[in-house]
Amino acid sequence: LTRSAMSLLRVAFAVLLPVAVVLSQPWGLQSEAACNFTNAPRVSHFWDVSCRNSSSLGCLADGQNPECRFCGQGDYKKVLCPASSCSFANPPHLPYYWDADCRLGKIGCLADGVHVQCRFCGEFPYNGTVPCKTGNTTTPAGSCLFVNEPEMPHFWDATCEDGMLGCRADGMHKECRFCGRGDYSEVKCPASLCTFREPPAQPYKHYWEPLCWNASSDILGCLADGIHRECRFCGAGDYSVVLCPAVEKVDLGTAANYAILTKTGISTVPNSSITGNIGVSPAAGTYMTGFSFTADSSAEFSRSSQIKGVAYAPTDNTPTPTILTSAVSDMETAYTDASQRANTQGYNIGGGNIGGMTLTTGVYTFFTDININSTITFSGGADNVFILQTTGKLMQAASTNVISSGGAQAKTIFWQVKGTVWVGSSAVMQGILLAKNNVVFESSSSLTGRVLAQTDSALQKATPALSRVPPSNLEAFCCVT
Repeated sequence: LTRSAMSLLRVAFAVLLPVAVVLSQPWGLQSEAACNFTNAPRVSHFWDVSCRNSSSLGCLADGQNPECRFCGQGDYKKVLCPASSCSFANPPHLPYYWDADCRLGKIGCLADGVHVQCRFCGEFPYNGTVPCKTGNTTTPAGSCLFVNEPEMPHFWDATCEDGMLGCRADGMHKECRFCGRGDYSEVKCPASLCTFREPPAQPYKHYWEPLCWNASSDILGCLADGIHRECRFCGAGDYSVVLCPAVEKVDLGTAANYAILTKTGISTVPNSSITGNIGVSPAAGTYMTGFSFTADSSAEFSRSSQIKGVAYAPTDNTPTPTILTSAVSDMETAYTDASQRANTQGYNIGGGNIGGMTLTTGVYTFFTDININSTITFSGGADNVFILQTTGKLMQAASTNVISSGGAQAKTIFWQVKGTVWVGSSAVMQGILLAKNNVVFESSSSLTGRVLAQTDSALQKATPALSRVPPSNLEAFCCVT
């Protein structure tokens, strides 16, 4: 699948997340900080300025602030929660609203992966099944907008450019793209266009197959969601003879030119050994510390005895600043791409404790921390892709190993981590670390892969509080080329 062909992943999440995930989420909405509860209530609430001079239902919810208002549940079901109560990890590309009648198993509900009442509506694949609520719907700027909703499948594809087949489908947004039927059959539709009322029975997988029902040989597994003929089961159980499409690599773009790339700093407690280039942007070169750099005569990069490569900073001479800006943008795009891939291998396997497991090609999704407390193995061929997504942290215990077998390669193992990545002392890690936050390597730990970290830090030894320019102690660091 293409980089942002998966921008509708939340569609799949809306029906596939485990109930336990929903029950574990806080009931406060976006305005939680404005309300002041002694004990957090289990009723949704928001900040409503219309309550200031009113005694309307649900107002004064916290007993202190008139604007704090209960909504959408129980005695307050008639009070509509705003669509802004939804909390998406990544910006959605479909209209959505807050539906107090939502429950697990209803189409479009749990759109944000957090609140079951958050519901997608209106646009494909929800046209004809979930109408939007007038006056209570948010339509993201980055979404298709048709005067008349077409029957042709379409999705939001950030890789679209004018002139590419199917792009600018709505005549307004170049990212709005037709796919999977007629003149656009060669454009792959994402599996997330399937809209299941109930989670499909495990271990069934599914994808979007435009050839469904075109011939007798193309019937098995079709109409998997009961709505779209092209939605097809594959790869397991009764559908094991239907081959699932291969998971495609996450495109790193120019970020692939770096062993370590961060936005705010890279530090080392000497001596580290880094094979490959490192870079930081937009933070200045002074946020790379512990390397004892020597500037090149061109002043476009620097060198260090700890790096088998060079170091780039936005304070270097041109064209380095422009090159770094592009690389950071590509790093962010890769993170988003990985986060939006459709799940193929189940949710929260092992409760997030994956030590001792052998993982095969596919997309694994976790709404918990991922903990590696013993050796894990990635098993597959040289072209097999493994993507592990987590909204939590990635924690690898000291002296544990991440290994590969059967020809599987570190460069096709992708860890998409919203929280901190922590690799313990003498641990061996493999893969591309696409991290939203800081990446920590303890002494004598090693990595075959890349560190592409977006926020506070790249590496540190042990103290999370030192988040701006943390120390690190990498005795061995080897990056794939």
